[in-house]
Amino acid sequence: MTSGHRPIALRQAPLVAPDTVTFVALLVGVFVLTCVLHITVSLPLPNVKHSTLLTTSVIGILCTLLQAFSVVEHMEIHWSPFMRAIFERMKILMFDPRIFRMGCVVRTPPVILFAARVCIIPIVFAYVCLAHVVLGQTIEIAAVRGVVPLYNTLGTVFLTFFISVARITVAPFECYDHPTPGLASLAPYPTVICSSDEHALMFKIGAAATAVLVLFLAYCVHATRRYQVQVAVGNSRFIQSHKFLFSRFSVHWYGALLLARNFSVAMT
Repeated sequence: MTSGHRPIALRQAPLVAPDTVTFVALLVGVFVLTCVLHITVSLPLPNVKHSTLLTTSVIGILCTLLQAFSVVEHMEIHWSPFMRAIFERMKILMFDPRIFRMGCVVRTPPVILFAARVCIIPIVFAYVCLAHVVLGQTIEIAAVRGVVPLYNTLGTVFLTFFISVARITVAPFECYDHPTPGLASLAPYPTVICSSDEHALMFKIGAAATAVLVLFLAYCVHATRRYQVQVAVGNSRFIQSHKFLFSRFSVHWYGALLLARNFSVAMT
C-alpha cells in the first residue's frame, strides 16, 4: 500500500558557491585598492590634490568610526532588525569570513577560523609588499620606490584598521557564562568552551597577535617622542616613512593619542 507521497528530488549543489566567487572578486578588488592607496599616500603632499587628500582623510575617519561603531554590537542591547542588518554588513571591516557563508561549502573549525582572521595582519602586509613591487616595476613614479614609502603605507593600513585587528586578537579573552552550570563559552565563538584545549590554543594565538599590536603602539609613541628632534635635524627619511602618524594632524602627538584611544575602544 502506497502512502501517496512523492519522493523529493534533491538538487545538486553548484560546484562553486556564489559567495566563493564574491570572495575571490573581493581579493582582486582589495589588491587594486591597495595599489591606489599606496600611490596616494606615497606622493609628496605638495603633489597631491586637495580634493584627493580630503577624500583620503574622510575615508580613513569613516573606517575608524565604523570600526568603533561595530564594538557597540557586542553590548547587551536589544537591537532592531534594521540595526542588526547594518551590523551584519559591517562585519567586512572586522575581517570576518563568515559573512561569505563559506561554511556552506566547507565547515571550518573555530580554531582555524580564528587563526585565519589573525593572519589578516601578515596577509595585509603581503598585499602591500606585492603592490609595492608591482607598482615599482610598472609605473614611473619615484615616490613609490624604495623602502620608505613601503613603511609609510604599512603604517597607514595598520593605523586605519587598528580597532578591527585588535578586536580580532582579543576574542579568546572574552568568555560568558554557559547555560550549563560551571561552564563558560567564548563570546565570538559560542561552540568553544573556555579553558578547553581548543580555547588554550586560541588564547596563545591571540596573546601573540595582541603583543604585536602593543609593540606597534609602543613604536608609534617612541616615534612621536623623536619627531621634533628629527625635524630639527632635517631627517627627511624619518618624516616620509612616518607620514601616516604625523601628516594628517596639526599637532604631532595626536596620531599616537588616537592610536591609544582606538586600542582602548577595542578593549571595551
